[in-house]
Amino acid sequence: MDAVEPRCGIPVLGFAIMLGSGLSAAGVDTTAVVVTLLSLGADAAVIPSVFFSPYVEDPVDKLPLGAGGEFNEEKKRWCVGWVRPVLAETATLTKRYYLEKTVREKGPTDRQLQVAQTHRATALLGVSFFLIGQASATRSVTQKLLTHMAMPRSKPLVMVFAGPSGHGKTELARRMGDLLSLEMECVDCTEMKHETDLFGPKKPYLGYQAGSPVNNFLARNSGKRCIVFLDEFEKTTREVQNALLIPFDEGKLRLLSELILVLTVTAQRTLPRSQKPGCCGMLADHLGHRDQCRR
Repeated sequence: MDAVEPRCGIPVLGFAIMLGSGLSAAGVDTTAVVVTLLSLGADAAVIPSVFFSPYVEDPVDKLPLGAGGEFNEEKKRWCVGWVRPVLAETATLTKRYYLEKTVREKGPTDRQLQVAQTHRATALLGVSFFLIGQASATRSVTQKLLTHMAMPRSKPLVMVFAGPSGHGKTELARRMGDLLSLEMECVDCTEMKHETDLFGPKKPYLGYQAGSPVNNFLARNSGKRCIVFLDEFEKTTREVQNALLIPFDEGKLRLLSELILVLTVTAQRTLPRSQKPGCCGMLADHLGHRDQCRR
């Protein structure tokens, strides 16, 4: 993540920024590349802070930038005279936001980094770069997953993402497979009305040999860590919910101790009318995170 071009000494992060639409005749947008590099641990300190802090200020308006100061620091000496106007032009608002965010926030501990690298889950440490405004929730999810991977397990890990619509529950859940480098099975719970819809018919009923997508997925990944994502779990029936109580609690269904179950639930409530109008309280989710919004 911190590779450097040998002749000019330009770091890969600086190169990705300058390859943006302001420099390229083809109009290439490299924002996603910059965000990915930062999420994977690229050192934002190689970029002089005058180009991104505060992120709302356009560095083009600060040109020409004088010599000295932070430009004499070892990591930033690559940012010479001809580089500065190019970097200022291509450091867009979004890139500046993520650069300042990276410098401001506390990075992962050595222990977290070690666990993530051991289990090929380093992308998990950068989840906050892809889910905006949920810092508390993403920290809790990251810590819970790293602890689950590091400690001996006898039961599956069950996580419930509960909250109002549009707050990133499904987005985070769907990224789990990529973040953890694991196989994932997605289940639309709006279509699950009976236990057989989820797990298939039991022997000797017709069709039991074919199983179900979930059962077949668990059979293929027996003894391996994998993810089952149950989307909109509150829209399924009581029969399906009760069928999952024993697997959730004891992990006895097809050796589920390595399984990670992720449920999303849309849940919210309004405050009593006697309280201050104009605000509504959102139901606290399973992680203890609490959001507030204005109507």
